[in-house]
Amino acid sequence: MDWQAITAAFDRLDAALDVVAGLNFDALTTAQWLTLLGRCETARRRLPVPEHQLINHLARQPGQRRRTGRQTVACDC
Repeated sequence: MDWQAITAAFDRLDAALDVVAGLNFDALTTAQWLTLLGRCETARRRLPVPEHQLINHLARQPGQRRRTGRQTVACDC
């Protein structure tokens, strides 16, 4: 998969999260709230998968280490 396809997928994820964050849940029943909380938990547990794939890939790469935000990652830049 190429860079454009990957960034497009992340863009769609960002857009979907923006939509969900803007929803109003006031009219839902307690059962519906619980169902959606379960879905939020499932989504939250899935999000680290691509993050860990990226981190582990970078950790295996030779080259300098550099600080990027909150993490130190391998970089041959």
